[in-house]
Amino acid sequence: MTKFTKASGIIGLIIIIISIVFIPIAYFKANHDEGKLWIAFLIFPVYFLAHFFVRFKFGFITGLPIDLKLEKMLNRISWIIMGLILIIVVLLPISYVIRKNTEANLTEKYSGLKTWSPDTSSFGQIAKLRTKFIEDRLHYEFTVEIDSTNRYRLNNIYQITIKFLDNDGFLLEEIALFKFNLNRIVDSNGNLIGYRSNSNKNINISDYSKFIKWNWTYNNNNNNSY
Repeated sequence: MTKFTKASGIIGLIIIIISIVFIPIAYFKANHDEGKLWIAFLIFPVYFLAHFFVRFKFGFITGLPIDLKLEKMLNRISWIIMGLILIIVVLLPISYVIRKNTEANLTEKYSGLKTWSPDTSSFGQIAKLRTKFIEDRLHYEFTVEIDSTNRYRLNNIYQITIKFLDNDGFLLEEIALFKFNLNRIVDSNGNLIGYRSNSNKNINISDYSKFIKWNWTYNNNNNNSY
């Protein structure tokens, strides 16, 4: 073989090694964030490079006499690499289809409007929460109105935190609502009686499906939590 063939073979081998490591990482990262199937098809050039590896051994076997044991070993290694790449080529699209099918089922089940049970964990005041999952985003409407005896606390609120828990009470997700982003609720006399927030957050439907309970807390201007 020519020096050019051997050099191109070595470069191709480097490309295959890099591809085997980084393409699956890139695929699964994109799959989690955006679900882009086209990342998976980047593996196909690796297949053809692997074929070149099997056929020409990347120029490592020349026309000169060669030890038969070494040739058998190189053949075995090249076929193992080919097999691993073929497995990756098959499994990546299959895993994508399975994940998308699972997400579609979860989306169908959890995409409706959910009105959560009112929560009174923060100084006994009733807070209400409604959520809806739309296109990889959790839309939420949070409302809290304070009775007259606790209304003095409103002016001290710096941040409200919505916490989503699993069935055992373990924290799964939280949403921080800062005072300057909250909508004020006033009575007929213009007095502040509560806050409301209507916004959304990027979240995975699989995570959303695990939310069973919720509560809320607030931090005052001194960063004390209640």
